[in-house]
Amino acid sequence: ARLLNISFDIQEGERVYIERIDIVGNVRTLDVVIRRELRLVEGDAYNRILVERARRRLTALDYFEKIDIRETPGSAPDRLVLTIEVVEKSTGTVSFAAGYSTIEKVIGSISISERNLLGRGQFVRLQTSASFVRQSIDFSFTEPYFMGTRMSAGFDAFATQTNQEEESSFDARQIGGKIRFGFPLTEFTLLQTSYGFTRRTIDVDDPALVSPAIAFAEGTDNISAVGLTFIYNDLDNPLRPTSGKRFEFSETVAGVGGDVNFFRSEVEGHYFRPLFFDGIVLMLRANAGHVEGWGGKEV
Repeated sequence: ARLLNISFDIQEGERVYIERIDIVGNVRTLDVVIRRELRLVEGDAYNRILVERARRRLTALDYFEKIDIRETPGSAPDRLVLTIEVVEKSTGTVSFAAGYSTIEKVIGSISISERNLLGRGQFVRLQTSASFVRQSIDFSFTEPYFMGTRMSAGFDAFATQTNQEEESSFDARQIGGKIRFGFPLTEFTLLQTSYGFTRRTIDVDDPALVSPAIAFAEGTDNISAVGLTFIYNDLDNPLRPTSGKRFEFSETVAGVGGDVNFFRSEVEGHYFRPLFFDGIVLMLRANAGHVEGWGGKEV
């Protein structure tokens, strides 16, 4: 009948435990920044899947040019030493830009950022730009392990000023900030929450020369908004993915304690898959969004 019986005889080997974890090559980055990404400590049973996930998280930090994880025999047959050898790379950037526009004339910007502040894994960025029409400044700070927990926390602050009196007979000023918190749900899912407040002032010189939207928004508004974002990410490499998917859904509600009321929903997805030729990866991306006012106020 063309049938075949197959029996699998499986015998488990002895458990192997991690006797010691050695961190090598981190001149600037603190040991704790690397160890907290391992999810393994001395005395745990060795698990290759957890080790490969640790490699993925260390790669996502973007602090190291090279990450080598080696297992060597320990002091007993059921013991091994896990060695994490890294080669650090520059994590700070300074960029300058200059340009010319027929409306804004000369434009210049400066951006300074550091992904691994003082070797503690903190992110900080200061960015400013200026022209004859628009000036802005933006500051951002993120602590990935707030108070030693797996919760991330951060804040943003910004201010902008736009003078369109010569071209469109109005000028606008904005100043505001946002606080952010992130909570990992599983190895591949993350929940982020935020609250932002913006004070916006628009002055119109001649209502006949501005668009109806600008004329409608004249005056000072306080924009108070809370946000919730869900992220699923199982990419094989967060920096240069070749397979996997990333899905993000966010919901923002403005109007609690402010003058502007709206709901905003956004969804975005990425899908990566290697093709027939080595080094060629297919990336599919889709996104959609919807915004709508509430409480009798238009967007």
